[in-house]
Amino acid sequence: MSFDPLDPPGPLAIVRGFFLGAMAVVAIGIVVAAGASGTIPWRGLGLLGGLWTLWVFSAQVYEVAIEPLGRFLHRQLFTGSVITLDDEIADLEARLARPGLPRRREILASIRLAEIYRERLYDKPRADALLDRLLVKYPDSSELRIARRLPP
Repeated sequence: MSFDPLDPPGPLAIVRGFFLGAMAVVAIGIVVAAGASGTIPWRGLGLLGGLWTLWVFSAQVYEVAIEPLGRFLHRQLFTGSVITLDDEIADLEARLARPGLPRRREILASIRLAEIYRERLYDKPRADALLDRLLVKYPDSSELRIARRLPP
């Protein structure tokens, strides 16, 4: 996976990176302390276990509590900058035109764009053509088959 400055890591990746770094520091400390004293530093192992637990559950906490709260606060504080349908269409079309877009992002962007074409612009042929074009590129994609309303 390559770094794209237009698509930086999200807050969850940054928080999990901090936990991973702290676990590495604590693990090195445990090894050094065990080597120096000849005994197992149980408090260090407890700290390592706690950090690992936080690392594992950080995704759930983020998805259930922090992300919805952030979206709510963003809507409450910055309602003046509403994204229009034309803005979203232009953004999705620009993403799909960009070379090297990861498969998952290309599929999700095309499904969303096809949904807009079908549901908001009432242009079902254009939506079907977009999904058919991607089905040729990714014939094993169950998401595209579902969006195109084809049998699995």
